[in-house]
Amino acid sequence: MLRLACMLAAAACSEGTPVAPEPVTVAVVLDYLQPRIPGPPPPPLLPELTGCLHHFAPAQLQIATSWGATARLTPRGDRVFAALLLNVPAPAGHWVSTGDIEFCNEDPRAPYITRGLQANGVTLTGIVEVQVGEMTRRALAFQLDTDGRVTP
Repeated sequence: MLRLACMLAAAACSEGTPVAPEPVTVAVVLDYLQPRIPGPPPPPLLPELTGCLHHFAPAQLQIATSWGATARLTPRGDRVFAALLLNVPAPAGHWVSTGDIEFCNEDPRAPYITRGLQANGVTLTGIVEVQVGEMTRRALAFQLDTDGRVTP
């Protein structure tokens, strides 16, 4: 009798109980079309420009991601860079953040890429602030579907 009750209870619990989907990961190709940025900032900002170039050069084009992966954008042509990110969890909302010392001319305090970055061919436009270690950085946010489709 106890055995029958256990079998019925197990059957009742499994009926209609949703099964968690298997985790899905997809690849994301990042393409960066580096914009042409005007010359140096006005003279009062020149010391900050020097500091920006010195501070951010080691991390030039190094990518940080919301899922913990890192990579570096590599040259693919004149002012064109790319990176392949594998095992990106989907469906999910994500962000990517990378710096470009070319942006020191625009903002010597935070030369983060906020334009010209594409994920799987879609231009990213949603700028968010994220915490990476002890630093607050600007990043570009996007949604990723299980088929690799990106929505900015």
